Amino acid sequence: YNRYKFSTSITQSIAQKLYEGLEIDGEHVGLITYLRTDSTRLSKEFIFGDAKPFIEKEFGKEYIGNLSNHSDSEKSKTIQDAHEGIRPTSTLRTPDMVAKYVTKEEAKLYRLIYDRAIASLMAPKEEEITTALWESDGLTFKATGNRTLFKGYTAIYGEFEDDESKKLPELDQNKVYSVLKVDPEQKFTKGPARFTEAKLVRSMEEKGIGRPSTYASTIKTLLTRKYITTKAGVITPTEEGIRTTKVLEKYFPEIVSTSYTANMETTLDKIEEGSETRLKAMNDFYYPFMKKFEEVRNAMWKDADEPTGKNCPLCGAPLVYKKSKYGRFIGCSNYPACKYVEKEPAKETGEMCPVCGKPLVVRKNRRGQEFIACSDYPKCTYIKEDENVAKKPINKKTYTEEDYVKECPSCHKGHLVIKHGKRVDFLGCTNFPKCRYVEWLPKENKDKDKKE
Repeated sequence: YNRYKFSTSITQSIAQKLYEGLEIDGEHVGLITYLRTDSTRLSKEFIFGDAKPFIEKEFGKEYIGNLSNHSDSEKSKTIQDAHEGIRPTSTLRTPDMVAKYVTKEEAKLYRLIYDRAIASLMAPKEEEITTALWESDGLTFKATGNRTLFKGYTAIYGEFEDDESKKLPELDQNKVYSVLKVDPEQKFTKGPARFTEAKLVRSMEEKGIGRPSTYASTIKTLLTRKYITTKAGVITPTEEGIRTTKVLEKYFPEIVSTSYTANMETTLDKIEEGSETRLKAMNDFYYPFMKKFEEVRNAMWKDADEPTGKNCPLCGAPLVYKKSKYGRFIGCSNYPACKYVEKEPAKETGEMCPVCGKPLVVRKNRRGQEFIACSDYPKCTYIKEDENVAKKPINKKTYTEEDYVKECPSCHKGHLVIKHGKRVDFLGCTNFPKCRYVEWLPKENKDKDKKE
């Protein structure tokens, strides 16, 4: 995110494509190793058989770092080391070569992974730092400058780091310098900046919350449930999110604690190792949780419904604003005794129904999707076709006399033929949909068809 402003979900989607493989120079190849890992370890085969020769050839022996730190390093307690760190599958597939065959976004992420993996195996950067101090009226003024003596890993990773090099002008230690200008400035302490998705993921890593495979889905769930919003990459909690957090922290502090998720990951590791059973882990959580839930379910703080100033036409109770997964609506405060829901007045489109001549209006289906239909429903069931939705071709079978079983006893115009349903075959009229007469096939005929 810091470099390309990719969200976690987009980053994971692109990385998944790089892992599964893309067409490179006529060959389908996976470009990176397994992406859902938080390990920093790299395989010895890659370090000594691939990366080391590459660094020596492209930059020189002096650019090779301490390689043992990456293959035999001790892992953090919060890291699962089943997979090595994310890296390119081959240094021969350079970012410039791969960029010819992939999209711009895929090329950017691949370059970042490629350069960072190689840079982690290179020697550190060496700088010379110069500090100059001046004293005036009891105050000390400081200026710092630096210059690069040896590029080290920045020879390949420099574009991903801010250039902080700053050279000082030539200074004479014995010379007296006068103050030319003073800029008075008052600063106040500011609160910590809000999280970006990148900072949130870093914080989750540090506290052992979740795994690389769950970071993106966790943020996506918070967005979907409208607990948070993102604007220009900055995460902001919504009122719903703040209220939910307050309730959970008050009644279930042990569940929303950062240590709970970290301890749960430890428990899952024990189950994988065989030192603890799934049943014991579930029982240890479920029964104490349900006991606590029953104790506080009626005491938990709930939002008071916002009154509308109108009364229910069915029972006379006040109408209030309520929320559902499809949005805000007006309902009776006496629910569930009264289930009245006020329907929003349909918005007219300015068109007339071609069937009955009544105005066409915009309606919503159960999924909240809008469509245009006749305002005289249910007397008129006309629905206008969406011009933006491509029509599916209807492959209607043509029946011949050889397919006829007998004349339809209902309409006497069509013939009954064998038709194939989702689960069973049956006899249907060729005059469908005008005639919907059907006959079920006898069981012996079905068994005979199966044997045949």
